Amino acid sequence: MQSGESPEGKVPWREPADSSQEDADERSQEEMQPPRPEGEPPPSFGGMKREIYWLWSFGLGVPFTIAQSSGREDAPVVALIFLLVGMWVVSQRLKNVGYSPLWALHGLGYPLIWMLAPADPSEGGAIVSLLFGLLIVSLWVGATCLIAPEGYGKTRTMDPVGKGCAVTLIAFSILMLLALFASVPR
Repeated sequence: MQSGESPEGKVPWREPADSSQEDADERSQEEMQPPRPEGEPPPSFGGMKREIYWLWSFGLGVPFTIAQSSGREDAPVVALIFLLVGMWVVSQRLKNVGYSPLWALHGLGYPLIWMLAPADPSEGGAIVSLLFGLLIVSLWVGATCLIAPEGYGKTRTMDPVGKGCAVTLIAFSILMLLALFASVPR
């Protein structure tokens, strides 16, 4: 029986004879696994695809902004409904990306911190730290949902559409920061 040969006599993978052990250790797991048989589809992660997530995001964002700016008395109830639906959308997208949908629970942090925040901002040092940490998590989750292709959490490879989305998101963020700094009175 040769190196890498199974009892059935099939050789799923075998190192070339001139390859050193160090080279074999550097190979990725994908190279070491046998290729997928012809016609077999790639694994599906379920959840929500990137395009559908974009539609849901804009579909939720516009009515939420209108509802919040209307000054209605039921605005907190509307905000809670949008928060819960938004968390469901994010959890489905994270599932598709290959991450745990539980990361979507970070959305509950904002109303909880808002309710716990003291009336005087100077007394809220710990609350400000929590909000900053939550902001970092939100940026990571949001960028992942907007940019990453299906299965990114497992493969760590970005497709061309994801790369284009990343460049667009970075450029838009830089323009927003420049506009913010330009609007500050001197």
